[in-house]
Amino acid sequence: MSKKYVAIIGLNPSKGARSPKLWNKVYRELNTDIEMICVDIEDQSLFNNTLNKLKYDKDFLGGCIAFPYKEKTAEYLGLANIDKISRPIGSVNCLYRATNGELKGANTDGVAALSSFLSLVSRNQIQNILIAGLGGAGKAVATYITQEFIPKGTKIICTSRSNQKKFCQSLNIDWIVWNASQSLISECDAFINCTTIGTGQQINFSPITYKNVSNSKLRFVFDIIYDPSPTLLLKQSSIQNIHTKGGLEMNLLQAVEAFKLVNDIKIKKDEVLKIMKSIS
Repeated sequence: MSKKYVAIIGLNPSKGARSPKLWNKVYRELNTDIEMICVDIEDQSLFNNTLNKLKYDKDFLGGCIAFPYKEKTAEYLGLANIDKISRPIGSVNCLYRATNGELKGANTDGVAALSSFLSLVSRNQIQNILIAGLGGAGKAVATYITQEFIPKGTKIICTSRSNQKKFCQSLNIDWIVWNASQSLISECDAFINCTTIGTGQQINFSPITYKNVSNSKLRFVFDIIYDPSPTLLLKQSSIQNIHTKGGLEMNLLQAVEAFKLVNDIKIKKDEVLKIMKSIS
């Protein structure tokens, strides 16, 4: 008898991804034999071939997309197979089966990031937000933060190493080149890091320098990185009495949203969150 499974797909999730621990804990609590496995795709040219195999494997229920394949997954699926809320983001971090068995995509990063960010700040405290990094997760974060704060008069600026001016124009916000972003940090109330600076091979680096944090207007720093916790950015900011938050809660919340999308199991989100929190 075939065993149903879900997967986290990325460059090398087998080297420490958190999702398998979270998902498999829930599966064990529910006494189901479904399991989340890691699918490492270190050679990016093999990405489409890997997804093709999973797409036609009836035992594959869906799962998570990790760095650096969120945008490539959106391209692979096409707009018709991405839920309407996630289409403008151009990035998918969750795969699931529709009722007809077709493979679909969604993005749960944005709603999770917004919820976590709002637990750090008050909607009325923020006049200027700088968001760094517009990869798969960054675009989701920028989209949801913009929808929440722009109507309240907050100015939002995004920066990235690649030119994302067109994407930012679609959100009616400004984009600036990466090298120009440092001079703006002292003028912003909040900084959101969506880059990979601070984790992996860049664990000893920060997207902003200590001198830019010192004696600035900056009062809130949200880093979506969850490993390590805290990052160098958060350590430096805390020294300056800046309110900080890392990505652990966001990672947990997006996992709950994705779990509910993928699994046809009668369990409430609050119950999933409670189980996942027990190992966090």
